[in-house]
Amino acid sequence: MRCRVQNLFRVVGAFGIAAWLLTPAWGASVRIATVKIEPAEISLRHADQSVQLLVTLQLSDGTERDATRTASYTVLSADGKPVKSPAVAVAGGRITPLADGVANISVSVLDPATKKTVTGMVKATVTEFASERRLNFANDVLPVLNKAGCNSGGCHGKQGGQNGFALSLFGFDPKLDYDAIARQSRGRRVSAAAPEQSLLLQKATGETVHGGGVRFNTESDSYRLIARWIHQGLPQGSTNDPVVQSIEVFPRERLIDAKSKQQLRVVASYSDGSSADVTRQAEYKSQQPDILVVDPSGEVSTLEHTGEGAIMVRYMGLVDVARVSVPYSRHVPDAAYAHFKPANYVDELVLAKWKKLGITPSEVCTDEEFIRRASLDSIGTLPTPAEARAFAADASPDKRAKLVDRLLERNEYADYWAGYWGDLLRNKRRNGDQAKRGTFAFAAWIRDAFAQNLPYDQFVRGIVTAQGNISDSPPVVWYREVR
Repeated sequence: MRCRVQNLFRVVGAFGIAAWLLTPAWGASVRIATVKIEPAEISLRHADQSVQLLVTLQLSDGTERDATRTASYTVLSADGKPVKSPAVAVAGGRITPLADGVANISVSVLDPATKKTVTGMVKATVTEFASERRLNFANDVLPVLNKAGCNSGGCHGKQGGQNGFALSLFGFDPKLDYDAIARQSRGRRVSAAAPEQSLLLQKATGETVHGGGVRFNTESDSYRLIARWIHQGLPQGSTNDPVVQSIEVFPRERLIDAKSKQQLRVVASYSDGSSADVTRQAEYKSQQPDILVVDPSGEVSTLEHTGEGAIMVRYMGLVDVARVSVPYSRHVPDAAYAHFKPANYVDELVLAKWKKLGITPSEVCTDEEFIRRASLDSIGTLPTPAEARAFAADASPDKRAKLVDRLLERNEYADYWAGYWGDLLRNKRRNGDQAKRGTFAFAAWIRDAFAQNLPYDQFVRGIVTAQGNISDSPPVVWYREVR
């Protein structure tokens, strides 16, 4: 815990905030070097499958740009000729099957520098299009409910459900959810004889009053899939059916400019070794909405702000993360970092991130600035005049590192950071004297953690796994606030 604070002060205290310049991302002299299309070959094994392409422009200056939604797509026959009845359709880079067969998809992008069209090709094969696939509740229906938010904590997934209809949170218990939909309330939620009249669909589309509002419309893939599942007689699936084991998002990391877009692609891997594109079924959430926004189809849009953001991708209880960085500048010369000499591994990581985001570090601050910043940040108070004068007069080369060590040994360090974490963990008295003992016991435990330099992983584990009584395990008090 203390080591992390030491390194932070040595970096931030020494160099202060960063300076940067914004420069145009794609100059007139930059041309398209190649067009990269992923995946290069596609196999659609039934009518419900679709695949999201990623079209990436690799430019002559070494940077990359997403062109998935701006590229032109032409479906050709296997021998490269135009066809009247193609096997697939393409919209926004999403490939959907239309009939059995093989198709070549030509992808074209206009190069603004050369005014010429750069093309690429991807092959798609469709099989068993006309065969009606037997649906599986966990693999096919639950993802629709997850995407629509039906089993979220604010709707039917909360404890006790909503209006007598309870689902497991984010679909973690498929058997419970199947019983709730198909069997509870005497099966009134679904009607195999008239799927369109099922309460499950009527409420989701707003045709019957629904407190959760409209979740999808009657023309959507979600509606058609659930209606077909009901028409098939509500198949639950077999215990031998494959289950999803992992998901992966592409690209995992990407550096793009402000006011730009990046399409994501999500692939699920199953227990039988197969994989499927679940881009349209996955859920997306921006962790930094002031930098990035993402739509339900997985297209990320960057705003005017610069920095680094993350998109959380969730599918069937599994999570992956795509990191998108918006640099301050793409054209900072290496010489701009020459005055910064890394003193430890944290410095090296910070330097790498500065270069990635195009941030230029400021010059080294003065001794007077350093002791003021380090004191305020570590112990919450200014240095005394005598301490400041003694530090400025010290000629030893490692005096800044020694100052940080001395500050972290002082009682004020544990007091200051215990107060901060006490607020963060909402350790406060309620119900008067009844809660006083637990509040003070937890406060003392937090202070001891900082005084003893308890590592962060042990600090967190001691709180989230706490059990017993207050005397033996004071962190149990935390559960008064978060239960």
